[in-house]
Amino acid sequence: MQQKKFLTSDIGFLIATAVTGIASICLQMQDGYDLLKTKWLRHIHVFASLYGWNLCGLAVICRFDDFPIRLHLTTVIMVHWVTALVLAPLGIFQGWFAVLAIAGYAFITLTLFFSGNGQINYDQ
Repeated sequence: MQQKKFLTSDIGFLIATAVTGIASICLQMQDGYDLLKTKWLRHIHVFASLYGWNLCGLAVICRFDDFPIRLHLTTVIMVHWVTALVLAPLGIFQGWFAVLAIAGYAFITLTLFFSGNGQINYDQ
């Protein structure tokens, strides 16, 4: 069940990446296109792609045999979405958001890759 939620979040990030990419291309085709005015959209696209769906997919691949992982999944997914789509892109423009994004990514990485699994080892 946890893998499904991760993969659903992964698909959400993939869709966000597709929408922002298509929107960016459409805006570039407009007369009077100004690269600086759409900088925010490109940053959302980059962070959704690189740190959104890639991190979700990497967690599922790396922890495939460890599911269920002991964590509060909804909290991790929500922090991931806020960090990737809000804090990190805003961090390009304001340093305080970058500090919050780093804290968010540290939380996500530590939680996803260093939490124990939910299985009980009876051999001990």
